[in-house]
Amino acid sequence: MVTMIKIPLNKKAELVGAASGCPFCLAQKRKFPSIGDKVRILTGRRAGRIGMVVPIPQGISLRPLDIALQMNDDSLSIQEIVSLQWDLVEPVPGSPVPSWSPPISLKDAGELDSVVVEFCEKSTSLQSFNWPTFYEFIRLVWKKRLPLTSNEIWLLFEAHGASFKFKKFVVDFYQKGTELLIYVAGRKPIKKKRVQPLLAEN
Repeated sequence: MVTMIKIPLNKKAELVGAASGCPFCLAQKRKFPSIGDKVRILTGRRAGRIGMVVPIPQGISLRPLDIALQMNDDSLSIQEIVSLQWDLVEPVPGSPVPSWSPPISLKDAGELDSVVVEFCEKSTSLQSFNWPTFYEFIRLVWKKRLPLTSNEIWLLFEAHGASFKFKKFVVDFYQKGTELLIYVAGRKPIKKKRVQPLLAEN
């Protein structure tokens, strides 16, 4: 049997995100999966893949938060190791897709979510508005060429506890920041990256 432990949920932004239905924040507070559970990977290069938790193969030494998965699309002779220290998983079937979810892939949404959580955790007032983290959010959207509107990204921040008094800053500087990066370095958003929210690309 896999030891049941509670994965800690230490950040207020994750608690608010979980209450808003964020699948990544919800995954942070779920119990460690047991053998026989079917789960979907939410983050990383394998985001969207589904598998069943299986016993650890003989001769394999794992860390405390590692699990072995038999993926739906793999041969029965192949198991993959997933570290819950780095990747998030949710039970299958998963939670409903929140109405505020941005129209981007599951993998891209997971990367943005971690930055949004960090920003909301550090920004508790206008005086503590965490510009470095917000700049990182703008850089990531630009780098991945995501076609997101200012209103869509505000809904993402709001769902994780960003104060309404931040809205003008978030909306205006996101728009100006992305426009400046595109003007200086190119890389316009790619329209085809606008997909059904949390779509698995695998």
